[in-house]
Amino acid sequence: MQNVKVYYMPNNNDSFVREVDADKAIKEERNKAFDELVNTMKKEYLNRVGTQFDNAILETEKLAERLK
Repeated sequence: MQNVKVYYMPNNNDSFVREVDADKAIKEERNKAFDELVNTMKKEYLNRVGTQFDNAILETEKLAERLK
């Protein structure tokens, strides 16, 4: 893909604002979206696993008390 020129036209007068590397911009946005998705999934997974692990410890302690 080629560089994209961004224009701002408040009164139909073309005024050049900046030039953007479209490939780089697409990659940056994609990476940002993937990072956000991975972070959200990590938080959800670790929260669920942590809760299950805590419950397993409590059940093991209860079982140990009954065996005494």
